[in-house]
Amino acid sequence: MEQLGPRIEGVENSVNEIKETVERMATNHTGNQNVTSVNNSDGKTATWVVLVLAAAVLGWNIAQMGQIADLKTQVRRLEDYQTTTYILVPKLRELVDEQIARKQEKK
Repeated sequence: MEQLGPRIEGVENSVNEIKETVERMATNHTGNQNVTSVNNSDGKTATWVVLVLAAAVLGWNIAQMGQIADLKTQVRRLEDYQTTTYILVPKLRELVDEQIARKQEKK
């Protein structure tokens, strides 16, 4: 098994090399040091993007609610039509109820 002393000295040398490299980079401002700067205009662009997306989602929800209201209106009309039909043809309700009962018995 290798002695612990040489391994520690090897690690210390590596750490010292890294430290010297970082110090050189901090003091040396010449050479290939690229800096990327992103300016978001204090978040104005992000705010507009969020507002546009929120408006789109809100518009879609309103459209869906309109479709749901139309469906509810259609259901009410169909229920009224069914009620009127049963009033005009009382025997029809009994026949429909019998058919429904037979289908449920078969299941």
